[in-house]
Amino acid sequence: MRPEESSFNLRHVSNVATYGSRLRAAREAHGLTQDQLAAALGTNRFTVIRWEKDQALPESYDAAIAKFFDDESFILPPRDRESQLAVMLEEVRSLSADVQSALGRLGDLESRLDALESRLGPSGQ
Repeated sequence: MRPEESSFNLRHVSNVATYGSRLRAAREAHGLTQDQLAAALGTNRFTVIRWEKDQALPESYDAAIAKFFDDESFILPPRDRESQLAVMLEEVRSLSADVQSALGRLGDLESRLDALESRLGPSGQ
Protein backbone atom coordinates (compact mmCIF):
# COMPACT_ATOMS: atom_id res chain seq x y z
CA MET A 1 0.00 0.00 0.00
CA ARG A 2 1.41 3.38 -1.00
CA PRO A 3 1.66 5.93 1.82
CA GLU A 4 -0.85 8.28 0.20
CA GLU A 5 -3.39 5.43 0.31
CA SER A 6 -3.10 5.16 4.08
CA SER A 7 -4.88 7.28 6.62
CA PHE A 8 -1.96 6.81 9.04
CA ASN A 9 -0.15 10.02 9.95
CA LEU A 10 3.62 9.53 10.05
CA ARG A 11 4.34 12.70 12.00
CA HIS A 12 4.38 10.80 15.32
CA VAL A 13 6.95 8.34 13.92
CA SER A 14 9.65 11.04 13.91
CA ASN A 15 9.71 10.89 17.74
CA VAL A 16 11.27 7.41 17.57
CA ALA A 17 14.97 7.56 18.44
CA THR A 18 16.91 6.25 15.43
CA TYR A 19 16.60 6.52 11.68
CA GLY A 20 16.31 2.75 11.40
CA SER A 21 13.54 2.48 13.96
CA ARG A 22 11.64 5.33 12.29
CA LEU A 23 12.01 3.65 8.91
CA ARG A 24 10.80 0.33 10.29
CA ALA A 25 7.85 1.99 12.03
CA ALA A 26 6.85 3.77 8.82
CA ARG A 27 7.20 0.59 6.76
CA GLU A 28 5.14 -1.45 9.22
CA ALA A 29 2.52 1.29 9.54
CA HIS A 30 1.93 0.99 5.81
CA GLY A 31 1.78 -2.80 5.94
CA LEU A 32 4.89 -3.22 3.80
CA THR A 33 7.41 -6.04 4.01
CA GLN A 34 11.11 -5.31 3.74
CA ASP A 35 11.02 -6.89 0.27
CA GLN A 36 8.19 -4.59 -0.83
CA LEU A 37 9.95 -1.46 0.42
CA ALA A 38 13.21 -2.57 -1.17
CA ALA A 39 11.50 -3.15 -4.52
CA ALA A 40 9.81 0.25 -4.36
CA LEU A 41 13.17 1.92 -3.71
CA GLY A 42 15.16 -0.15 -6.21
CA THR A 43 17.34 -1.94 -3.68
CA ASN A 44 17.24 -5.30 -1.88
CA ARG A 45 15.82 -6.59 1.40
CA PHE A 46 19.27 -7.00 2.97
CA THR A 47 19.97 -3.29 2.48
CA VAL A 48 16.64 -2.38 4.10
CA ILE A 49 17.48 -4.70 7.01
CA ARG A 50 20.82 -2.91 7.51
CA TRP A 51 19.06 0.46 7.49
CA GLU A 52 16.45 -0.68 9.98
CA LYS A 53 19.13 -2.10 12.30
CA ASP A 54 21.06 1.19 12.03
CA GLN A 55 24.02 -0.69 10.56
CA ALA A 56 24.06 1.71 7.61
CA LEU A 57 22.39 4.92 6.57
CA PRO A 58 20.51 5.14 3.27
CA GLU A 59 22.56 8.12 2.11
CA SER A 60 21.80 7.74 -1.60
CA TYR A 61 18.21 6.62 -0.95
CA ASP A 62 17.11 9.13 1.67
CA ALA A 63 15.32 11.41 -0.81
CA ALA A 64 13.50 8.42 -2.33
CA ILE A 65 12.45 7.24 1.13
CA ALA A 66 11.24 10.74 2.03
CA LYS A 67 9.26 10.94 -1.20
CA PHE A 68 7.85 7.42 -0.82
CA PHE A 69 6.55 8.10 2.69
CA ASP A 70 5.86 11.80 1.97
CA ASP A 71 7.92 12.72 5.02
CA GLU A 72 10.90 15.07 4.68
CA SER A 73 12.26 13.99 8.06
CA PHE A 74 13.76 10.97 6.27
CA ILE A 75 16.16 13.25 4.37
CA LEU A 76 19.59 13.01 5.96
CA PRO A 77 21.57 16.18 6.65
CA PRO A 78 24.53 16.62 4.29
CA ARG A 79 27.85 15.60 5.74
CA ASP A 80 30.81 17.86 5.23
CA ARG A 81 33.75 16.69 3.15
CA GLU A 82 36.05 16.30 6.15
CA SER A 83 33.56 13.97 7.88
CA GLN A 84 33.16 11.92 4.71
CA LEU A 85 36.93 11.58 4.36
CA ALA A 86 37.26 10.53 8.01
CA VAL A 87 34.63 7.81 7.52
CA MET A 88 36.35 6.61 4.34
CA LEU A 89 39.74 6.56 6.06
CA GLU A 90 38.34 4.45 8.90
CA GLU A 91 36.82 2.04 6.37
CA VAL A 92 40.20 1.74 4.59
CA ARG A 93 41.96 1.07 7.90
CA SER A 94 39.42 -1.60 8.76
CA LEU A 95 39.78 -3.26 5.35
CA SER A 96 43.57 -3.11 5.65
CA ALA A 97 43.41 -4.91 8.99
CA ASP A 98 41.12 -7.54 7.44
CA VAL A 99 43.56 -8.06 4.56
CA GLN A 100 46.51 -8.37 6.96
CA SER A 101 44.62 -10.95 8.99
CA ALA A 102 43.71 -12.92 5.87
CA LEU A 103 47.33 -12.86 4.68
CA GLY A 104 48.44 -14.19 8.06
CA ARG A 105 45.95 -17.04 7.84
CA LEU A 106 47.08 -17.76 4.28
CA GLY A 107 50.69 -17.97 5.47
CA ASP A 108 49.65 -20.42 8.20
CA LEU A 109 47.82 -22.58 5.67
CA GLU A 110 50.83 -22.57 3.33
CA SER A 111 53.08 -23.72 6.19
CA ARG A 112 50.68 -26.52 7.09
CA LEU A 113 50.46 -27.58 3.45
CA ASP A 114 54.27 -27.65 3.16
CA ALA A 115 54.51 -29.78 6.31
CA LEU A 116 51.88 -32.17 4.98
CA GLU A 117 53.64 -32.46 1.62
CA SER A 118 56.95 -33.21 3.32
CA ARG A 119 55.30 -35.97 5.40
CA LEU A 120 53.70 -37.52 2.31
CA GLY A 121 56.85 -37.37 0.21
CA PRO A 122 57.35 -36.16 -3.34
CA SER A 123 54.98 -38.70 -4.95
CA GLY A 124 52.11 -37.85 -2.61
CA GLN A 125 52.15 -41.31 -0.98
